[in-house]
Amino acid sequence: MSVLQNDVEALQMLYASTLVDVITNLLTALVAVSILWYHDPVLTLEGLPVPILFGIVLALFGRPLHRVGREVRDRVQGVQEVLQESAAGAREVKAFGRGASELGRYVPRVRELVRARVRQAVLGAANWSIADLVAWTGMTGVLVLASIKVVHGHMQPGTAVLLLSTLGMLFGPAGAVSNIYNQVMSALGAADRVFEFQDAAPEVEAAAPRELAAVDGRVRFEHVTFRYDEEGGDVLEDIVLDVRPGEVIALVGPSGAGKSTLVSLIPRLYDPAAGRVLVDDVDVRDVSLASLRACIAMVPQEPFLFGTTVRENIAFGRESAGEEEIVEAAKAANAHEFIVQLPEGYETQVGERGVRLSVGQKQRLAVARALLRNPRILILDEATSAQDSESERLVQEAMRRLMEGRTSFVIAHRLSTVLRADRIVVLENGRITEIGKHADLLTRGGTYAHLYELQFTDGASTRDEHD
Repeated sequence: MSVLQNDVEALQMLYASTLVDVITNLLTALVAVSILWYHDPVLTLEGLPVPILFGIVLALFGRPLHRVGREVRDRVQGVQEVLQESAAGAREVKAFGRGASELGRYVPRVRELVRARVRQAVLGAANWSIADLVAWTGMTGVLVLASIKVVHGHMQPGTAVLLLSTLGMLFGPAGAVSNIYNQVMSALGAADRVFEFQDAAPEVEAAAPRELAAVDGRVRFEHVTFRYDEEGGDVLEDIVLDVRPGEVIALVGPSGAGKSTLVSLIPRLYDPAAGRVLVDDVDVRDVSLASLRACIAMVPQEPFLFGTTVRENIAFGRESAGEEEIVEAAKAANAHEFIVQLPEGYETQVGERGVRLSVGQKQRLAVARALLRNPRILILDEATSAQDSESERLVQEAMRRLMEGRTSFVIAHRLSTVLRADRIVVLENGRITEIGKHADLLTRGGTYAHLYELQFTDGASTRDEHD
């Protein structure tokens, strides 16, 4: 956000105002030099060391100004990061009484920004002063040479007056050039960040991508290995899994086992380092991203809602959906009842990130959004976590409707979801260690049986005690 707002704005101001000044002062200087050359080429050549020395002074300050300009932009970003985090976490800041500590995080960032701004101002002033001194000293020298020529009769007084007047035309451009140079060097710090943003690796499609149509929903992982960067280790290693159309696959395993990473490979949020991911026997890297993602819907653990209306958040799943389709999706997701009780129904503003809704309500809207999309492949990432019993029941019912007839990948810690799965895939340290149905995996006494004892039996006992 800092790049897109502050840095782009800095470049915009540079092009909008500074560029005009550059052209104006350049034309003025060219006219003045042309007049000097026409009337006295020798005197013009004798003054040639002045612009050369002027340029050397600017060049000496160029790199420091560029460097401190980049530092200023980075410090601005640091200040905005703290502000954004404190604003987004305002509830937590107040609840834990951490206002003073957040201010303690903010003040040092501001001080760093102020110090960078001061360095920038000092360098700019020094550059302007020295360059201006060189320009005026050089012009004074030319004035002395012209006066000597007049005294010795080598130049007419009228010509000398004309040359001195012309020389005065260079005073303005000389001072302006140093100021403009300071602005340009400072703006280059913003330009660096903008170009880094532009040069970030884009989502890559095949040269002639295929279009997926009438997708059945078969998904295959063929010896897939994945790592986030070359220096890091493998997050997934030699994953082999064939999922039939309409099959429900539950992914379980300890935290950090690679469950979320695995399902992220299907819509190409990442690409594997080795192996292939296929949808309907087609490598996902060979199809267009638009057609691939059109057949996929995701319901994450913490659904993201935009700060707009309920209706627009549901319609995010399919922008062309009509009012009746939106309402039907909400009913199927067990969301219609609470929506109509809101102050303005489907036109109610949900607030930033859906702050005006409960966790269960947000998740039911996310299910409605996915239902409206009518995907062939469904990804549910712990979509029933952190809810009370009634909310969980409503979301579970909505999820059952959502999964009907669709190839579904469910990252689940809830026993009811795991029991309904056609197959359970156990991931451990980035590898598949077990595949099977609930009863079979319990009988084997492996990782799944251990997780079941830890997570499900203890949880069930706790609920029984509360009941």
